[in-house]
Amino acid sequence: MDEHSGRASRETRETIDWWESGPVFSTVEHGPRVTRLRPEFASNLRVWDFVVAACVVACCAALAVVGIAALVSSAKPWGYWWLALAIPAALAAGCVPFGMMFLGAARYGRGGIAGALGLAGVLLGLGIGCAVNALLPWSAGVLAGAGLGAGAGANPGSMPEETMPEGSEAMPNPVLLGFAAALALAAGIVAATVPGALRAARRGAARILRLRAHGAMYAGEVSALPDPGRWRGRGEIPIRYRDDAGEQRIAATLHAASFRVPMPGTRLLVFVGSPAGAPPEPREVHIELDPECVPEFDPHTARYEAQSPGGSM
Repeated sequence: MDEHSGRASRETRETIDWWESGPVFSTVEHGPRVTRLRPEFASNLRVWDFVVAACVVACCAALAVVGIAALVSSAKPWGYWWLALAIPAALAAGCVPFGMMFLGAARYGRGGIAGALGLAGVLLGLGIGCAVNALLPWSAGVLAGAGLGAGAGANPGSMPEETMPEGSEAMPNPVLLGFAAALALAAGIVAATVPGALRAARRGAARILRLRAHGAMYAGEVSALPDPGRWRGRGEIPIRYRDDAGEQRIAATLHAASFRVPMPGTRLLVFVGSPAGAPPEPREVHIELDPECVPEFDPHTARYEAQSPGGSM
């Protein structure tokens, strides 16, 4: 009895994370634009804290670039103690964006928004680090160590101080400035995608919340498996439910990991409404797993893994 209860509890816990690994059903959104809202989702789509986190990431990336460049430079201007700052900064710049992505997925129903901000922060920080290094007199040692050359044709300002000709003027390193400009441009392009993605996430969240709160809810079920030959981390799946007019059948796009493809008969909740301010037709539909039932997943995962990019969702 205890073993059975433990297994049921474990299966129930697996059911409530459908917004992470699937199955997620959609009739209007596809691919990375699908909004995944957990059942207890509260409308909280602020973005300023992720912007602050992106700025912290940029500072860490810039600090790491400057510190590591100082270490590999032949001039060694600050000694090896700089490792105490450069290595933690590099780790933070590499890890924080992933945390932002997962937290953003829980907040917006899409991980790409916060992930884009994190990536923009990394690119901007790398660009700032390159720009700072371009203005320092020992950057030639970095370029020489990277095989980019600095010898006789290098600008005086890019040479270590002890090798600069007397009376020469310091000049910014053009190679590093070029890198800095390219990275800053890339950061701007990535950041420019965030406002549009945030607006789309807000529209998707508002639609789902409206249907959960005001739509008619019907019991539905999966009526067939998706076609494995057309599976690409998602696939079309037929859904049926019964309303006041009788049995209804609709096609939805299933997004799921290869081991989370629901079997026919899996119980669903189908929320049906109409677009705000629109006539009764066409109707809006939102579909999600019935939290009161434990789903059964297709055990033949290999046929979906063979077709999925990267082997899963």
